[in-house]
Amino acid sequence: MIFSGRSLRMLKYEKTKAKLEEFGVEKEKYPNFKLNSSDLLFTTVYVLSKYCEDIESNDYNKLVNTSKNDLKVVAQYYEYTVQSKEISTVDSSLLLLGAIAYFCIENFGSAKVLIGKIEKNNLNSDIERIIYSILFILLFNRENKELNYLDGTSKRFIKSVEQHYFKGVSFSEIISKFADFKKLRLISSDYYDVTYLDFFKPILILAKEYSAWELLPKWSDGSLADWKPYLFLKESIHFLWPAQKKIVEKNVLLNGNCVIPLPTGVGKTKSFELIVYSKLFIQGKSNVVIIAPLRALCNEIITDIKQAFDFFKEAKVTKFTDVYQQDKVFNEFSKNIIVSTPEKFTFVLRHEPQFIDMIDLFIFDEAHLFDDSSRGVNYELLITDIKRISNQESQMLLFSAILSNSDDISNWLFDNNNLVVNAREIETSEKSIGYFSETSQIHYFESGEVNKESFFVPSVVEITDLNVENKTFLKWFFPRERIGEDRRRDLCIYFSNRLVVNGGTAIFVGRPSSIKPIMERMIAIKSRGYDLNNFLNGTNIEEIKRFVNLLELHYGKDNVYVKAASLGIFPHYSHLSDGVRESIEYAMKKRQVNAVICTSTLAEGVNIPLKYLLVYSLSQGMKKMESRKIANLIGRTARSGIYTEGSILLTNENLYSNRESDFRNRSIWEENRKSFSGSSMEECKSNILLLAENYSPNYERDFFYHTVFHDLLSQFYLEKTNWKNMIRATYSKNTENLKQMEKNRVQDYLDNLFLIVDSLENYLSFIYAEKSNISDFYKEVDELLKKTFAFYLSNQEQKELLKSIFHTVASKVDHILSEENKYFFSKSLYGFDISIMILNWLNKKEGELIFLSDGELIQEIFALFYEIYGERLDYDIDTYFSIIDYWISQRNIIEIQEYLNESDFLKIERLLNKTISYDLTLFIGTIIDGLKEEYELLSDRIKKIQKLLKYGVNSSFCIIFCENIVNDRRVANIIYNLLGKPGTTENTFSILINSFSEDILWKLEDYPRYYSKKVEQYIL
Repeated sequence: MIFSGRSLRMLKYEKTKAKLEEFGVEKEKYPNFKLNSSDLLFTTVYVLSKYCEDIESNDYNKLVNTSKNDLKVVAQYYEYTVQSKEISTVDSSLLLLGAIAYFCIENFGSAKVLIGKIEKNNLNSDIERIIYSILFILLFNRENKELNYLDGTSKRFIKSVEQHYFKGVSFSEIISKFADFKKLRLISSDYYDVTYLDFFKPILILAKEYSAWELLPKWSDGSLADWKPYLFLKESIHFLWPAQKKIVEKNVLLNGNCVIPLPTGVGKTKSFELIVYSKLFIQGKSNVVIIAPLRALCNEIITDIKQAFDFFKEAKVTKFTDVYQQDKVFNEFSKNIIVSTPEKFTFVLRHEPQFIDMIDLFIFDEAHLFDDSSRGVNYELLITDIKRISNQESQMLLFSAILSNSDDISNWLFDNNNLVVNAREIETSEKSIGYFSETSQIHYFESGEVNKESFFVPSVVEITDLNVENKTFLKWFFPRERIGEDRRRDLCIYFSNRLVVNGGTAIFVGRPSSIKPIMERMIAIKSRGYDLNNFLNGTNIEEIKRFVNLLELHYGKDNVYVKAASLGIFPHYSHLSDGVRESIEYAMKKRQVNAVICTSTLAEGVNIPLKYLLVYSLSQGMKKMESRKIANLIGRTARSGIYTEGSILLTNENLYSNRESDFRNRSIWEENRKSFSGSSMEECKSNILLLAENYSPNYERDFFYHTVFHDLLSQFYLEKTNWKNMIRATYSKNTENLKQMEKNRVQDYLDNLFLIVDSLENYLSFIYAEKSNISDFYKEVDELLKKTFAFYLSNQEQKELLKSIFHTVASKVDHILSEENKYFFSKSLYGFDISIMILNWLNKKEGELIFLSDGELIQEIFALFYEIYGERLDYDIDTYFSIIDYWISQRNIIEIQEYLNESDFLKIERLLNKTISYDLTLFIGTIIDGLKEEYELLSDRIKKIQKLLKYGVNSSFCIIFCENIVNDRRVANIIYNLLGKPGTTENTFSILINSFSEDILWKLEDYPRYYSKKVEQYIL
């Protein structure tokens, strides 16, 4: 490495100056820097020039690997020098040099950001403008229209680049035109011509190496002609980025299976495009399924894929609905792309098992759910079953940014640990981790190297004495000076207010309940005269007003969300209404709003362009946030191509200041340091394996040996209907001397084990129904077990325990299932306890239900739900009947809160969106499956009730609106009333929306632009 310790210190000074500029610190408050970092200017130009000169006499790949660190210093130096505003007269030229350096190390995202900041007219020479034009074409995927200022040779050179990337003209044409251009420049006496001419060498090498026209035919079954329909599209990818190149070079376009642990924000969406196009239009296959864990992520994927394949009439892009009813699966005359959650896809397979044979490509996004406590077992069994019974030619791809043991996943699924994309070499945007200390300094560490402080920013906090409203009130100071939760809250507000002018900002909290106090504090300090206008600067004020209208519609005009929205800051968490959450995400992407307060939902796949993440707390209730989730959270900042650097700022002063005070604080610091460096990221494991592992509730010793649960299951499971209570009682006897917190952990542990057994009952029932004799059934059970991730990870003793448990559950399946009931149990998504209660209830009530009104049907069904889950519910059954009536009547949350006289509207929101909209409708789906064929009319009525409860609406029109446009019950009702409350079917709905589109769009002008956009997409 050319740069010495002195040079690297200069770079740190430049980073510090750039950070001080970001925080808006006046120059007179800057510290006295001992070295003049502008002295690096000559060295950095020399390093970049020497690298470009050496290309002709060295192996390119070898040279770039040995020079990467030097080139990274060069790029960062120019970028931070511009940010620090020290040499503002040559900003554009420095940015161009930085972009060239980033481009050379294949960090195309950061190069794109710097190119986007350049004022072309401020460049010093034509040759700089030519380099700018070529990088603009490559990185922005657009033609450069302004070439009139150039000579004919230069124009022809630039046009040859455009002709290759947008028309497919041979790359040799670029080489030819560059030779003419170079000949002309070599005889020039201009300093810039001579110096910059060498910079074209790496640019052209990489331009060819990453050209879609060169790569895609080479690494697929398709010829150049086969790829032209895609590559001729304006928005198609013409210049691949490193992640996409690595994917295609793993034979993914040649039907190769692969695990793809890509960092966040490096081009996954466009990778999906290439993969799906290759499967459907190159290989000539028909059906692709993309499975993603969150509805929000499914919606994002469906939007991107629809946009990409809008020009191909054969392609039909659909998303399975969130309701547990059978959707229309495939159109046999189309190329089908289906997006689904794992749970809904499992539901579909239970009802149409043959459907799996029709699928040619499975893509699992965010594929790290195997050890998720609530979803992991079914997720693992779903992937296991797909691999076990899908057609042999089908392809499987797993994407995740946080699979630290991706080689294990590959070995398990594909019997080959090399079917993994090596993501370690992919250059990503820099992430810096800042710790606020008691001295009011911020100490920055680079992500991946949190054991080594990179630089620090001197005191940036100014305490403000807030105005007194009247003489009886005490003075307020902001931020608060006393260390604790209130100060952390204030610091999050303070720093986000200072930084939001530079880019998208999020305050991260562990729980939704922490959002409201932060917003209330913002409203309070604003009322005391504190200036929070930065949150509104750079936003679309009209869009802010529309959000105020939307949130008022959902929560009432006095709600804290409404008042916070008027200040320019918004909530984001899982139980927020789909329409509200998706419109906030859309507005953030479009830079119409700039700030959110969010929970870990933001880290689980939704792509919002963030530059800053202010961390209020990493605790999620009584649990600490997993390192994997922290890594995912860090990845949400500085999306490649939008920002070159992302900053995560932890506002807990004790973390840094007390890091060496005693053993406990040293341990806390070390744990935090490892979490943010990624060095302690948990491996993805199997939740099923918990059945055969030791367990300790105090994390100090193995309190329960790994055979205990197996032995108790063998003793109680087959003979006792209350086997769960008996096992729970046995565990309780052995935990009498534990602390209450530890006892609670044991109960949570048992709940998890019981959930695993329920899932096994459920899955083995599905297998049982498909087999004609008991011998085949046990063979299939053994085959399923041997293909699980749990079996792959387990030692020999654990394998035997798992086999014994699987056989024990299989015995009960054989005992309970009969010819009459096996199809019900095979479709049910519950274990035996609940499935049996539903079946017995149906046998008793089925004949009576047909005579009930819809309201009476809802009460009968909920009464059974309450009988089973009543201990977990907060209100008596009559209160729930009223809540459901309010919900279906499309009342807003605050009206329901007032009826219940409940202080916490978040509790109501969770009750509506989780208990009623999800849990109850899942329960109803199983009831529908249990109805006999002769009750088809009753089944249809209950299906409609299920959808009314799912979406919280009272009409078919609103159901269809929520399913096909935006899942927003309140907005759906406004459009329903606008059109005169029409009776509607699927067919007439489309006619209505198209016929009255102008009226609908006019009405939606009062609400965020996202709603109009979704209507426009539906009309098209």
